Amino acid sequence: MTVIDETISTLRLLFPDWDPRTSKFLQRVDQPNLAEAHESKHIYLSDFHHWQDRLSEICFEYQSPPASWRQIWTDRRNRLQWYTFWLAIAIFFMTIIFGLISTITACLQTRYAYEGLLLAKEAARNS
Repeated sequence: MTVIDETISTLRLLFPDWDPRTSKFLQRVDQPNLAEAHESKHIYLSDFHHWQDRLSEICFEYQSPPASWRQIWTDRRNRLQWYTFWLAIAIFFMTIIFGLISTITACLQTRYAYEGLLLAKEAARNS
């Protein structure tokens, strides 16, 4: 594989033709045929000789888990993990809200029960 073929394969790997943002970018720079410049075949990291080290670093960084909270909020590489995270956040807030509602209603129930007890004692004294 020549350097030019490998560079085109690298570009196809980094900017896949199925991604709409890649298509928009290629049309914006007036190179819509760049994705078609190389034959469609499976791309393996072992096929690269010139860019293999840098591509393996990119692959390692891409597969590593998010390092900060900001990355966790926006990381959509693994959809199932992303939806699970947001579902856990929603359940956490719902638990806090329902716990707060439950605490308030328990306090009100205790207050009204105590007031009812005082009224019952007063009524018993008056009779």
